[in-house]
Amino acid sequence: MKKLFLYIVWLSGILPIMAQVRHAASTPQKKIDSLKNVLEGSRIGDTTYIKVLNNIGKIYLSFDDAKAMEYSQQALLMSEANQYSKGIMLSNMTIGGILENQQMFDKSIVCYQKAADIAQKFGYSEDYAMALHSMGGIYFNKREYVQALHLYQRALTVSESIHDTEEIIRLLNNIGYSYVLINESDTALVYLEKALAEKERLNKTELLPTTLNNMAICYQKKAEYHKAIALSLRSLQIAQQYNQWIRIKEAALTLSELYAAIDDYKQAFYYRSLQVEATDTLFLDNQTQTIADISTRYEVSQKEEHIVHLTKERHLQLTIFGLVSILLASLAILFYYQKQRHQRLIQLLGKRNEEIEEQKKELKLLNDTLSSVNQNLEELVIRRTQDLQKQNEQLREYAFINSHKLRLYVSRLQGLLNIMPFEDDSIGFNKLITHLVTSTEDLDKLTREISRLLEEKGGFDRHDLSDVKE
Repeated sequence: MKKLFLYIVWLSGILPIMAQVRHAASTPQKKIDSLKNVLEGSRIGDTTYIKVLNNIGKIYLSFDDAKAMEYSQQALLMSEANQYSKGIMLSNMTIGGILENQQMFDKSIVCYQKAADIAQKFGYSEDYAMALHSMGGIYFNKREYVQALHLYQRALTVSESIHDTEEIIRLLNNIGYSYVLINESDTALVYLEKALAEKERLNKTELLPTTLNNMAICYQKKAEYHKAIALSLRSLQIAQQYNQWIRIKEAALTLSELYAAIDDYKQAFYYRSLQVEATDTLFLDNQTQTIADISTRYEVSQKEEHIVHLTKERHLQLTIFGLVSILLASLAILFYYQKQRHQRLIQLLGKRNEEIEEQKKELKLLNDTLSSVNQNLEELVIRRTQDLQKQNEQLREYAFINSHKLRLYVSRLQGLLNIMPFEDDSIGFNKLITHLVTSTEDLDKLTREISRLLEEKGGFDRHDLSDVKE
């Protein structure tokens, strides 16, 4: 009877959980598709393109590590190539999260530390606090609570300096729970009460269950069971109001332990069953053993009542059997639907892979085109440089010809013209005229030679005019 009842509890709990999983998977995909449209309209390698890659990787982080790593590494490579510090920081944050999911904690900490260093250097205070918080979470998972507390405290100081209320609340709760785990309940309560006060001040009712349940655990360690039960019941009520299955599980587990501590095994059994319903972990060995233990003690304490209601339980068995049949039929339909959906997803993934391959080909073609353009630009620059050098050399030669050869003839003419007024003798005057004519002819010869060289060779130098009489 008991096993049948627990099986029904499990079946009843798994259906809403599976519905939530389907909803959670569809919503991120819509965001990813929207971001990919933005990606197609952005120029490859610019900051907008890198930001979109990072955002896609961050969304994939919640359900597909491989895809998250693919997009985050692309963003990291482009950010490093462009020396884009913000992009490098965000990519390291996401990659750190991926490695943390894979329990590669040491490598994850390296990535988070890189992100923290960049954030601190460039004054990204919010990101700096997040990186410290993430590293603290890793040490928390490694059960190195003192190191986790050190990082949480640093992150809290930064968050308080920028008045990041939501991050402050998360850190207060994590610091408080860390103190719970090192058996410093009084210190833990100080931080948890601050977190609770902030959540209530901001009307963040949906965030209350975690803090309330952590406070209940503190009072549980202090053996103040009734105060702990009151807090945990409030946590459970709010979690049920917002359909928060994880928080329902946590509160139900705490309540089960609290009622067992005061020998109220009926309530302990009830909340343990509720915890199983919320997490679908009924068939794990440790959970099954705990339920059986509490159930046995409950059955002993209620033996007489069990005998009185024996007939009613038989009717209940028949009712439960009918419910099980209906649920099994529903599960069969659900499994068939899931199979069909899985096949459709496989087809869709195949199409997406083909699209990705096409995009890779287009990207390679674009890269080849860019390489060719760059090579042509380099050749053009070389040719232009050579032309400029040639022109500069020609200008230098022209300046030399102008100052040495042309200027020579002009100086001769000016000298002859200057002495002509002072020449009274007709013979001397005729000689001056002869010299003027000769100098003019020499000048004409030089200019005609320069014109010829320009027409035939496109340029000249001092050696080409060496044969011209000076």
